[in-house]
Formats: sequence, structure tokens, C-alpha cells
Amino acid sequence: DTVRAHYPDLAQNFGKPLEAFTAGPRRPGGETVSDNYQHDVVLDCQICVNPPVATPTTPRGPHLDRQFKLFAALLYFREPQDTDQGGDLLFYKLAQGGVIKPRPAKIAAENVTALDRISYAPNTLVTFINSPLCIHGVTPRGPTPHPRRYINFLGECYSGRNRDGYFAAPDPWLNRMALRAQRHWRSLRHNLGA
Repeated sequence: DTVRAHYPDLAQNFGKPLEAFTAGPRRPGGETVSDNYQHDVVLDCQICVNPPVATPTTPRGPHLDRQFKLFAALLYFREPQDTDQGGDLLFYKLAQGGVIKPRPAKIAAENVTALDRISYAPNTLVTFINSPLCIHGVTPRGPTPHPRRYINFLGECYSGRNRDGYFAAPDPWLNRMALRAQRHWRSLRHNLGA
């Protein structure tokens, strides 16, 4: 019901009800890999470690996830000896007059207002539906000798029919060509000193 509340046109976008969606493993490469189009939702589980830091730093400020992500779940594995402050998950709302750049969007701190904080605590599981309103980030941490450890569970969809919205990706071959062209362009600009 939560998915339907956020995406009432999801069944129309995929041409089937949510109950008929198929799920399978997400292959490395995301939307650029044709195997990831064999299922409606592809699932991944990523072991993540943010390294110790010498100065107060956030691994990720306010942002929106990519438009392919349907949901995420973060399971924290904080070390018992880690008593340092920070590393909490913050959910935000867009401040009045705030601006979001094209997704995946990094959002300037002055454009958001904090709504809710989930502590970076051992054995804490946070789940959320990704949407254009799901702005989130991590509070600064450090200096600390301790890593920030968690598992990121996610589900992504690439086969939506609505090419202007969430859960739709261009043909994997076209996407690979676009990524390759982007890498060559960056290399050329770097070599020219731009």
C-alpha cells in the first residue's frame, strides 16, 4: 500500500499490477546491463564501509537517489566501542524556494529543512520508498578512528514505459554508448586543461 500511495500509476507504467511484478538479482552495471531488464524489480545487497575520518565529514549530504530505485533499506553495524557523534540518517523536506537539480540530485543544505533523524545505532534497520520527495543524507562525523558500517538493501526498476518519469531507462545498449561518450568527453576536457 505504501508503494501504491507514492506511485499510484505504477501498474499503468509497467502494464501489470504490483502483485504480478517479478523479482531477481541485480547484476553489476545497473541500467546498462540487459540482464537487469529480465525482471520488474532487481534486488541488491551491498556491504558498505565509510572510512575513519580526521576532520568532521559527511559521506553524503542531502540528495535524491536515482530515479530507478524503488526502495532502500539500511542496516547499521555500529561497533560497540564507537561512541563518536554523527553518522545519523536525516530525512529532509525542500525549503520554501529551494531548488533541486536534475537527478540524481545533490541538494545544497540551504535548500532543505531537516524533518527526521535516525540514529546510527547497532542493529538499526531503516527502510524507505524512494520518491521525488525522499531527500535524505548523513550527518557529519569525526574526527573518528571508527568506520561507519552498514548493509544497503535496494530494489531498482528499469522497465517502466513512462520515459519521462521514475523507473524507466533507455535501451541498455544506448545507455552504454552514452556513458562511453561521456567518459571520452571528460577525458578530452581533462587533456585540454578545461
